[in-house]
Amino acid sequence: MAGRLERLLNLVIALRDARRPLTAEEIRTTVAGYGQEATAFRRMFERDKAELRALGVPIETARADRLGEVEGYRIPTDAYELPPLDLTPEELTALAAAARAVQLDTAGLDAPGGLRRLAATEQGQAIPSAHSGGLALRLTPDGEVLPPLLGALREQRRVRFDYAPPDRRPETRNVEPAGLVHRRGRWYLVAWDRDRGADRAFRVDRIRGGVTFNSEPGAFESRPTVDVTEVVPPAEPVELEVAVAPGVEAEVARAATEPGRTRTDGWTRFRVLHRDSDAAVRWALAHFPEVRVEGPPSVVDRVTAARALLAAEPSDAQAADVDVDGWRSALVEAERVRGEVEEAGTREAAGSDGGVATRIDRLLALVPWVLANPGATLDELANRFGGSPEDIAADLDVLGYCGVPGYGGGDLVETRVVGDRVTIRLADWFRRPLRLDLPQALGLLLAAHAVAAIPGGQPGIAGSEPRAGGQALLEHAASRLAAALGIDEVPVALDVTGDGDEWVADAREAVEGRRVVRLVHRAADAAEPTVREVEPWATIGADGWWYLRGWCRSSQAPRDFRLDRVHRLETTGELAAAPPPDATARPPGYRPAPDHPLVVLRVRSWARWQLEGTGAVEEDGIAALRVRSLDWAARLVLAGEGGLRVIDPPELAARVAALAQDPGGSAGPTRR
Repeated sequence: MAGRLERLLNLVIALRDARRPLTAEEIRTTVAGYGQEATAFRRMFERDKAELRALGVPIETARADRLGEVEGYRIPTDAYELPPLDLTPEELTALAAAARAVQLDTAGLDAPGGLRRLAATEQGQAIPSAHSGGLALRLTPDGEVLPPLLGALREQRRVRFDYAPPDRRPETRNVEPAGLVHRRGRWYLVAWDRDRGADRAFRVDRIRGGVTFNSEPGAFESRPTVDVTEVVPPAEPVELEVAVAPGVEAEVARAATEPGRTRTDGWTRFRVLHRDSDAAVRWALAHFPEVRVEGPPSVVDRVTAARALLAAEPSDAQAADVDVDGWRSALVEAERVRGEVEEAGTREAAGSDGGVATRIDRLLALVPWVLANPGATLDELANRFGGSPEDIAADLDVLGYCGVPGYGGGDLVETRVVGDRVTIRLADWFRRPLRLDLPQALGLLLAAHAVAAIPGGQPGIAGSEPRAGGQALLEHAASRLAAALGIDEVPVALDVTGDGDEWVADAREAVEGRRVVRLVHRAADAAEPTVREVEPWATIGADGWWYLRGWCRSSQAPRDFRLDRVHRLETTGELAAAPPPDATARPPGYRPAPDHPLVVLRVRSWARWQLEGTGAVEEDGIAALRVRSLDWAARLVLAGEGGLRVIDPPELAARVAALAQDPGGSAGPTRR
């Protein structure tokens, strides 16, 4: 492994140091780490060029002789070096907090990598050590189609893909991308549909089989007048008229638009506003029978129809033909694999070494910093650039064997670690950090815009009162960074609001101040709200919801509390313990336990989203998942309006039918 890292570093140094382009033969015979016969060298050299170019190292081809007959390679200084950035310490601090908070990795963007290179600049001293301010915002899309869509937007290229609307066969679409919209946990592509002659919005998770470019760059003109958020219109709010059973009034009153009116039978009438009719129907079904919908008629009709359907047919008609044991085994295996993946991700978040690409990228940022700040400690470098102190020491050891061809005295980089303090000499090729590549630059810009849009503004900016001041600072920083790098921002609209918005600012204040909070919270499978004291670790946004993560003193375990289920949140004066370093590493929400009930359901395509975040294994319209309780699962099925039917166990089907028929008493938990 060290041999490959050493060879890549030697190649960069040789191409940076050369006064003229070097031919492939010169590289083979003079750069340490090569020297193989011609065919083996060519394969290795092509792989090395591709890996360095993927990191943004600008290896260019040019004529290596006066006659222009021989091709050579070089790394131009102006293309390699990051230009001076006119950013204030406050702006860099804000960008750092955003880059560490927003998770865009599977979108093909690399905000942390961009931050690593910014940290190597003269202004990099302003960037604090690894810390997200206890904030995480997950904007990771399903699938791998977002990177090519971003590329098509930047290059104005037409694309083709198969699109599968709910309950319909996939259809091929040929489009000219106009922008991307993220709204309530979903990514949408807004594009001109060339076959239909109109702007359309496509949910990215419904694109099947990847995206194909079907034009050269510049195939159409950008349309700055198109408001992509209008093509993906916001939902139309619906106000429900509901009657609420005694004992449930406090929970519904929190979301009511006006005080309740108690009837003579003890029930209370409220008006409750929901973001759209679908959300209103799901809420009404999930709270039935303690909450009865009395209006509007459109919602009443849907709730009544869903109840009638599931009271008569809670089970799937083909349940007997399904290999239930096979699905149970598939879920157990998926849980095992998921656990291994999450464990690996936790190790990475804690600072694992990573591959050669990670190590060379880290060194190309770290060396300029040490040259400007001799005597930096291994701990400081690990916090600033990633990895562990041991990883940094190992990388520096490899660097000490690298230099210009000749590799004698005065040709090699000089690295010294005395105690835990680091100095580097004879490395002027790395005096300036490497320029940000496009995924890094776009990742930083999108992270900045996303955090600026969060309720409560930007975290971790001293003296930012009100918090909206932090939002303006982030937007300004993003604008100046784009100008310095000479890139145009991709038309992306980010709406990161979600259920529980009203508590986000208070939760973040408690996290940043490390103050114990007292919650009145109703869990998904609880009949009544409970009071919890929580040592807060992080505020996390994901899939259209906001969560507070922390150490629950009542259960003596880490817990995620969905903020839309919080009735009251107050900060105490008690100082909480410091959160663990991997506090935001895993996704929030329900964590299935091995002893939780396992159920198998038939899933219509339009109801698949109901199972998101449950850990379900789903294929060909059948899903297996673990649930908190069968009562919780019954409400999940009822809220699916017929899109979910029970295959196993039969006891669940009986509970769904009983709940839908309304036996006249409480059916247990009233929240999903």
